[in-house]
Amino acid sequence: MEQVRHNKLEISEAVSGDVALYRDQASASLAFQIVSSDQDIFALEKEWRDLELDCPNTVLFQSFDWCRNHLSFSRTLIQGDDCFRPIVITIRQGQKLVALLPLCLQRKNRMKVLTGFSEPFQQYTEILLSSDIDAISVRQTLLDALKSTEADYFHFGQVRHEGVLAKLFDGIVLPTGELDAAPYVILKDFENYEEYLKTVRSKTRKNLRNARNRLEREGEVQHELCRSGPLMEEVVNRTFEGREAWLERMGITSRAFRDDDFKAFLNRFSNSDLAKGVDTLAMSLK
Repeated sequence: MEQVRHNKLEISEAVSGDVALYRDQASASLAFQIVSSDQDIFALEKEWRDLELDCPNTVLFQSFDWCRNHLSFSRTLIQGDDCFRPIVITIRQGQKLVALLPLCLQRKNRMKVLTGFSEPFQQYTEILLSSDIDAISVRQTLLDALKSTEADYFHFGQVRHEGVLAKLFDGIVLPTGELDAAPYVILKDFENYEEYLKTVRSKTRKNLRNARNRLEREGEVQHELCRSGPLMEEVVNRTFEGREAWLERMGITSRAFRDDDFKAFLNRFSNSDLAKGVDTLAMSLK
């Protein structure tokens, strides 16, 4: 896991109201907004989706649908803004949305921590950036936006070293934690599964063949697929319990699994009516 963080952010100006607008002194063409009300976040849907399509490195956890699901789920819990306050940073060039970073403020003891929108339920942190915008050109605007929040500290979990966010913070914010421990494979770079399999180590390919052969010796292997319903719930529960048992065996801790609400959040994806926009596919072997 690679984490990017910065202790004791120097706050230049506090946010007032749900939407606050500031201008970048270095570039009058760029401006940022802090969007924090549910209504204003939902109003960004079309622009947010358009940016996802245009952005070459869109990650599920920064998509509109994932964040909408987490926001809707959070509103079902008994908690105040101290526990979860959305902070969606948008950067515009004129009227066009060119960058978006979904974050939230969470209170940890006496500190206000600015972190990923669905932490600890997200795997990567990244910024959505228009394909025709140079990353470095938005750096100062983004830093001004971060400083304008009420955060005492910010934490971005699992920032990929080849990602835009890492490039923006390079030399400014020091990374902490393990490096190269957040695997990420862009499958769309491969024409088909066979092409991807060629990139896997020969030992791993051999292990996959042996595992498949063992299954076939037991009898005919049947594949079941579903997108919602009882099978989806069964797969979610079995996966959760299996991962929980693995963490215990390995003596590893997980912020998500320590959170009592994580299981309930995952169960949303068993119901396509709740998990709107997130196309979930469950696979089971029999």
